[in-house]
Amino acid sequence: MSYRRYRSSRRGRRRSSERAFEATIYGIIVILFMVDLMFTGIRAEWFSLIGGAILLGSAIYQTNRRWRVSIFTWLGGIFLITVGALGVQSGSIPGGDFLPIITLIGVVVLSVINGDL
Repeated sequence: MSYRRYRSSRRGRRRSSERAFEATIYGIIVILFMVDLMFTGIRAEWFSLIGGAILLGSAIYQTNRRWRVSIFTWLGGIFLITVGALGVQSGSIPGGDFLPIITLIGVVVLSVINGDL
């Protein structure tokens, strides 16, 4: 019974290092937004690939540290890398710069709603 109490009291709590890492990742994503908006020469395909790599890289790192990872982080990263790779092959992605931006904003908003940030 004491094992169960310990386990349930630990659920829902996260370490400050985990929160700091997630805040850093979301800060990097905001910087990526700013770079994309300031320098219009970057094609949306590369922006999508970089954003997807950031999300998947953070998900893999958090998994290796045995931290909880939101499903939206995995789905957003996989979606952005897939769209970016297809866009590099075809020359453009549907929605241009808006698709990666909307996807990254969606991941952040859904993570906040889900209680992961």
